[in-house]
Amino acid sequence: MHKPSSRRKFLASSALWSGALLSPSVFGKTHEAQISNVAWQSLRRSLTGPLLTPGDQGFNELALPNNLRYRTIRPGAIALCRTPEDIAECLKWCSHTGVPLATRGGGHSYAG
Repeated sequence: MHKPSSRRKFLASSALWSGALLSPSVFGKTHEAQISNVAWQSLRRSLTGPLLTPGDQGFNELALPNNLRYRTIRPGAIALCRTPEDIAECLKWCSHTGVPLATRGGGHSYAG
């Protein structure tokens, strides 16, 4: 049986993961062409939160890091995870597709 998380634990983990960036662009290497629209749509359908891709409203604002030194490194998509299950889906999807995962939550890291 799954033990329910406390509210405090859930909020702490969602703050950490809420801005998870699914990034095909890590250190300047891009894998974007290898990820099909079908794969992105599959992930989008499995999440309760939105998945933003380039061209979606709000993507450019969320993709811009706090430290503009990294402004040329762009994510392939941004998953705005609402639940721990969203986080698990992103992890599973990245593992299956080979897309590197970079997490962002509140701008507390040097890169963003």
